[in-house]
Amino acid sequence: TPLRSIIFLGQNGIALENFLHTNELYNPRILRIVAVSLNEASILSPPVYNIGANMYGDLNQALKPCANVLETPRHLEAKPAAINSTMSNAHLANRGVFLPNQIILSGLPRWDRLWSFISTKDSSLNTILLFPALDERACCKENSAFLDSHFFQKYNGLINDHNLIDFLEKNGIKLVFLINQLLLRHIESFTTFSSRISIRVGSTDVTGELIRKAELLITDQSSVCFDFIYQSKHVVFYLGNTDYRFMCKDYIRELSNFPGQVVQSTKELLIFLNTVVNEPQNTKFHYDLAYRDANNSERVLNNILQIRPKIYFMCYNIFGIGGTVRTTINLANYLLGAGFDVEIISVKKTPGPKLPLDSGIAVISLEERFSKQKLFNLTLKNILNFPKTAFEIFLRLLPSLIIHKDEDLYRRFNIHTDMTIIKSILDLDRGAVLVTTIPSFNMLATRIRRIRPDLHLVGQEHKHFSEHSINLRSKIKERYKKLDILTVLTSESFDEYRDFMPCSKLAIQENGTVLPRKIDNTSRENIVVSLGRLVEQKGYGRLIASYALIAQEHPDWKLEIYGDGHLRDDLNLLIKKLDLEDFVTIYPAVPDISEVLWRASIFALTSIFEPFGMVIIEALSHGVPVVGFDVPFGPRKIITKNSGILVEDNNIELFSRKLSELMTSPKRCQQLGKGAVARVKASYSIDHVGRRFIGVLDSLGV
Repeated sequence: TPLRSIIFLGQNGIALENFLHTNELYNPRILRIVAVSLNEASILSPPVYNIGANMYGDLNQALKPCANVLETPRHLEAKPAAINSTMSNAHLANRGVFLPNQIILSGLPRWDRLWSFISTKDSSLNTILLFPALDERACCKENSAFLDSHFFQKYNGLINDHNLIDFLEKNGIKLVFLINQLLLRHIESFTTFSSRISIRVGSTDVTGELIRKAELLITDQSSVCFDFIYQSKHVVFYLGNTDYRFMCKDYIRELSNFPGQVVQSTKELLIFLNTVVNEPQNTKFHYDLAYRDANNSERVLNNILQIRPKIYFMCYNIFGIGGTVRTTINLANYLLGAGFDVEIISVKKTPGPKLPLDSGIAVISLEERFSKQKLFNLTLKNILNFPKTAFEIFLRLLPSLIIHKDEDLYRRFNIHTDMTIIKSILDLDRGAVLVTTIPSFNMLATRIRRIRPDLHLVGQEHKHFSEHSINLRSKIKERYKKLDILTVLTSESFDEYRDFMPCSKLAIQENGTVLPRKIDNTSRENIVVSLGRLVEQKGYGRLIASYALIAQEHPDWKLEIYGDGHLRDDLNLLIKKLDLEDFVTIYPAVPDISEVLWRASIFALTSIFEPFGMVIIEALSHGVPVVGFDVPFGPRKIITKNSGILVEDNNIELFSRKLSELMTSPKRCQQLGKGAVARVKASYSIDHVGRRFIGVLDSLGV
C-alpha cells in the first residue's frame, strides 16, 4: 500500500515521473505518482499538488478545473505550490492565495529537458511560435458560431495580416501557429495565403520541439511563456484591443504582471518584431527566475517529500465550552500556522459562539442536531424519507457499542453515532495522523488499524490513569499499547502509564494557551474569580465556605463563579445559607473567558484534584495570580511561588487568609501577575507546546 499518493498536473508531472524512473528513485511502496492534465483531474481524489507555471496570475482560477475533487476551496489552497520566481512568490503571498510557508520556490520539472538546448549565444530570429492559450468558450461552439468568436477573429486575422506576412517574407522568418488539440475540429477554419505561415496541432512532441526550436513566442497567457523565459528567449503577449478573457478569468490585474513585452495591436507587434531583428540589444527583458539549471525535478521532489501528512483531531464536541476544547483549538491553529493541513472531526455540533479557529481549518460535524420534527412535518420530501428517518431514530435508541460504559459521555452516544464515527475514520486521507481525545476514541482507533494500517495514531489522555474506573483501566491496558504514541499531561501521569506501556510510546504533552499580545491591568476590579464545571471535583462548596470567612472584611470585593453543572442549585442554597448573596454570584459559563479574566484581580482554585488545569494557565497568561489548594496534579505542577499561592489541601481557614492577604495588597498581586505571565511564557505558551507536539510527530517519522 503506498504511504503517499501525489497527483502532478500536466507536463510537469510527466517530467517528474520520468526523472524518478530514470534515476531509479521510483518506489511504489513509498510514493505513487499520477501525472494527469487539469481536465483529467476531476475524476481523481486528493491530495492534488499543482506545480504548474501559470503563477503570474490568479492561482484559484488556474486550478478551477480540478476544484471539484476537493471539499472546499480552502482545502485546495492549502496544498503547496511550486513556483518559479521571487516575483511569483511575492505575488501569491500578497494576494493571500497561499500562506508563505506553503510556497515552494523552485523551477519547473519540465525545464530539465530544455537545459541541454539552451545556448549562451544570441541567435537570429528564424522561427516564431504563435501559441495562444485555449479559449474554453470558443472550443465548445459549433462551427458557424466559432467563426464569429473573438478567438477566431483575432488569430485568423493575425495570420492573414498583410503587414505581418510582408515582415516574415522580407526577413526570411517562419511562423508556426500552434492550435490546442481541443480545437482540432475547427482547424480547417483557419487559413493563410502565406507559405511562411504553417498551422499545426499542439501535441506533446510537436509543442516540445517548437519550444526548443523557436526563438520568439507570441501568446496571450499561455504558461509556455515561462519555457521561453527559461531559455532567455523573447516573449510577446499579444492581447489585442479587447481581450475579454482576462477580465473574465481575472488572471492578470495589471500589465506589469506580464513577464514579457505586451502589445495590444498588430501595429505594436510589428514594431517590436522589427526591433528584435534590427536592434536586438534594445529588446532584452529580464525576468527573475529562481533557478536556471537542470535540477528542478530533484528540487521539487525533495520539497514534496517533506510535506507533512494531514492531521485530524477527533473530539466529542468542538463547539462546546471547556479546557479540552480550548487546548485542541489552540494546537490546531498552531499546526496550521506551522504548515500542516489540519481538520477537526466533531461528533456533535451544538449551538454556540463562533469558534476561534483559523479559517483554514475545516470542521466536520458527524451528527447535526437531530430533529424529530422530520416525522411530523408532512412535506412530500419528509414522507418519502420516512423509512430512512424512522430507521435512524431506531438506531439512536440503541446504546453505543464502541464507547465504554464508564466514560463520562457514554449516554450521549448510540449505534448511529458509532456508525458515523467508524465511517469517518475509514474515510481519512491515506497516511494521515489521527489525534483522538477520549479513551474510547483512542481504543477504537487501534481496532480500525487492522483495516487502515497506513494511519498514524496519536492518543491523548486528559485524565490520569487512576481517575478511570477499574473496568476502563483494564481495557486501556489492553488497547493503548497498539497506539503509535500516547500523550499525557504530567510526569506523574507518564509514570502511571509506563507501568504497562513502553516509554517510547509515551510523551508528556501539556496543554498550551495563546499569550495575550499585551497585559492590560487598567481594567482590573476587586474581583476574585473562578471558572469551571459546577461538579464535585471543582470543590466550589469549600470555596464559598472559605470566602464566607472574609467577605465582611472586604465589602468592596466580589467572588464570581462562572460555570454550568448539576450543583448550581445546591451552591446557590449554600450562598443563601451563609448570607453571601451580596458577595458571591454564580454566572453561566462564558465562551470568551478573557473578558472575565481581564476584570479579575485574583483567581481562586479549590479543586479536589486537577489532571492538568487548563484554566490555571489561562488565568496566569492574563496576569492573574492563582490561589489554590495543593492538590494533584496540575496545581502542584503549574503554580509556583512567583505566580500564585499554594495552600495546604482542605485548610479552609488558611486558604481564606491567603486570599485576604492578596485582596489587601495590590502591589503583591501585580508582582505575582508578572511572574504568572513569565511562567506561562516559559512552559505553557502555545509556541512552546506546539513545538513539542511537532517533536512527537517527528518521532513517528511523519
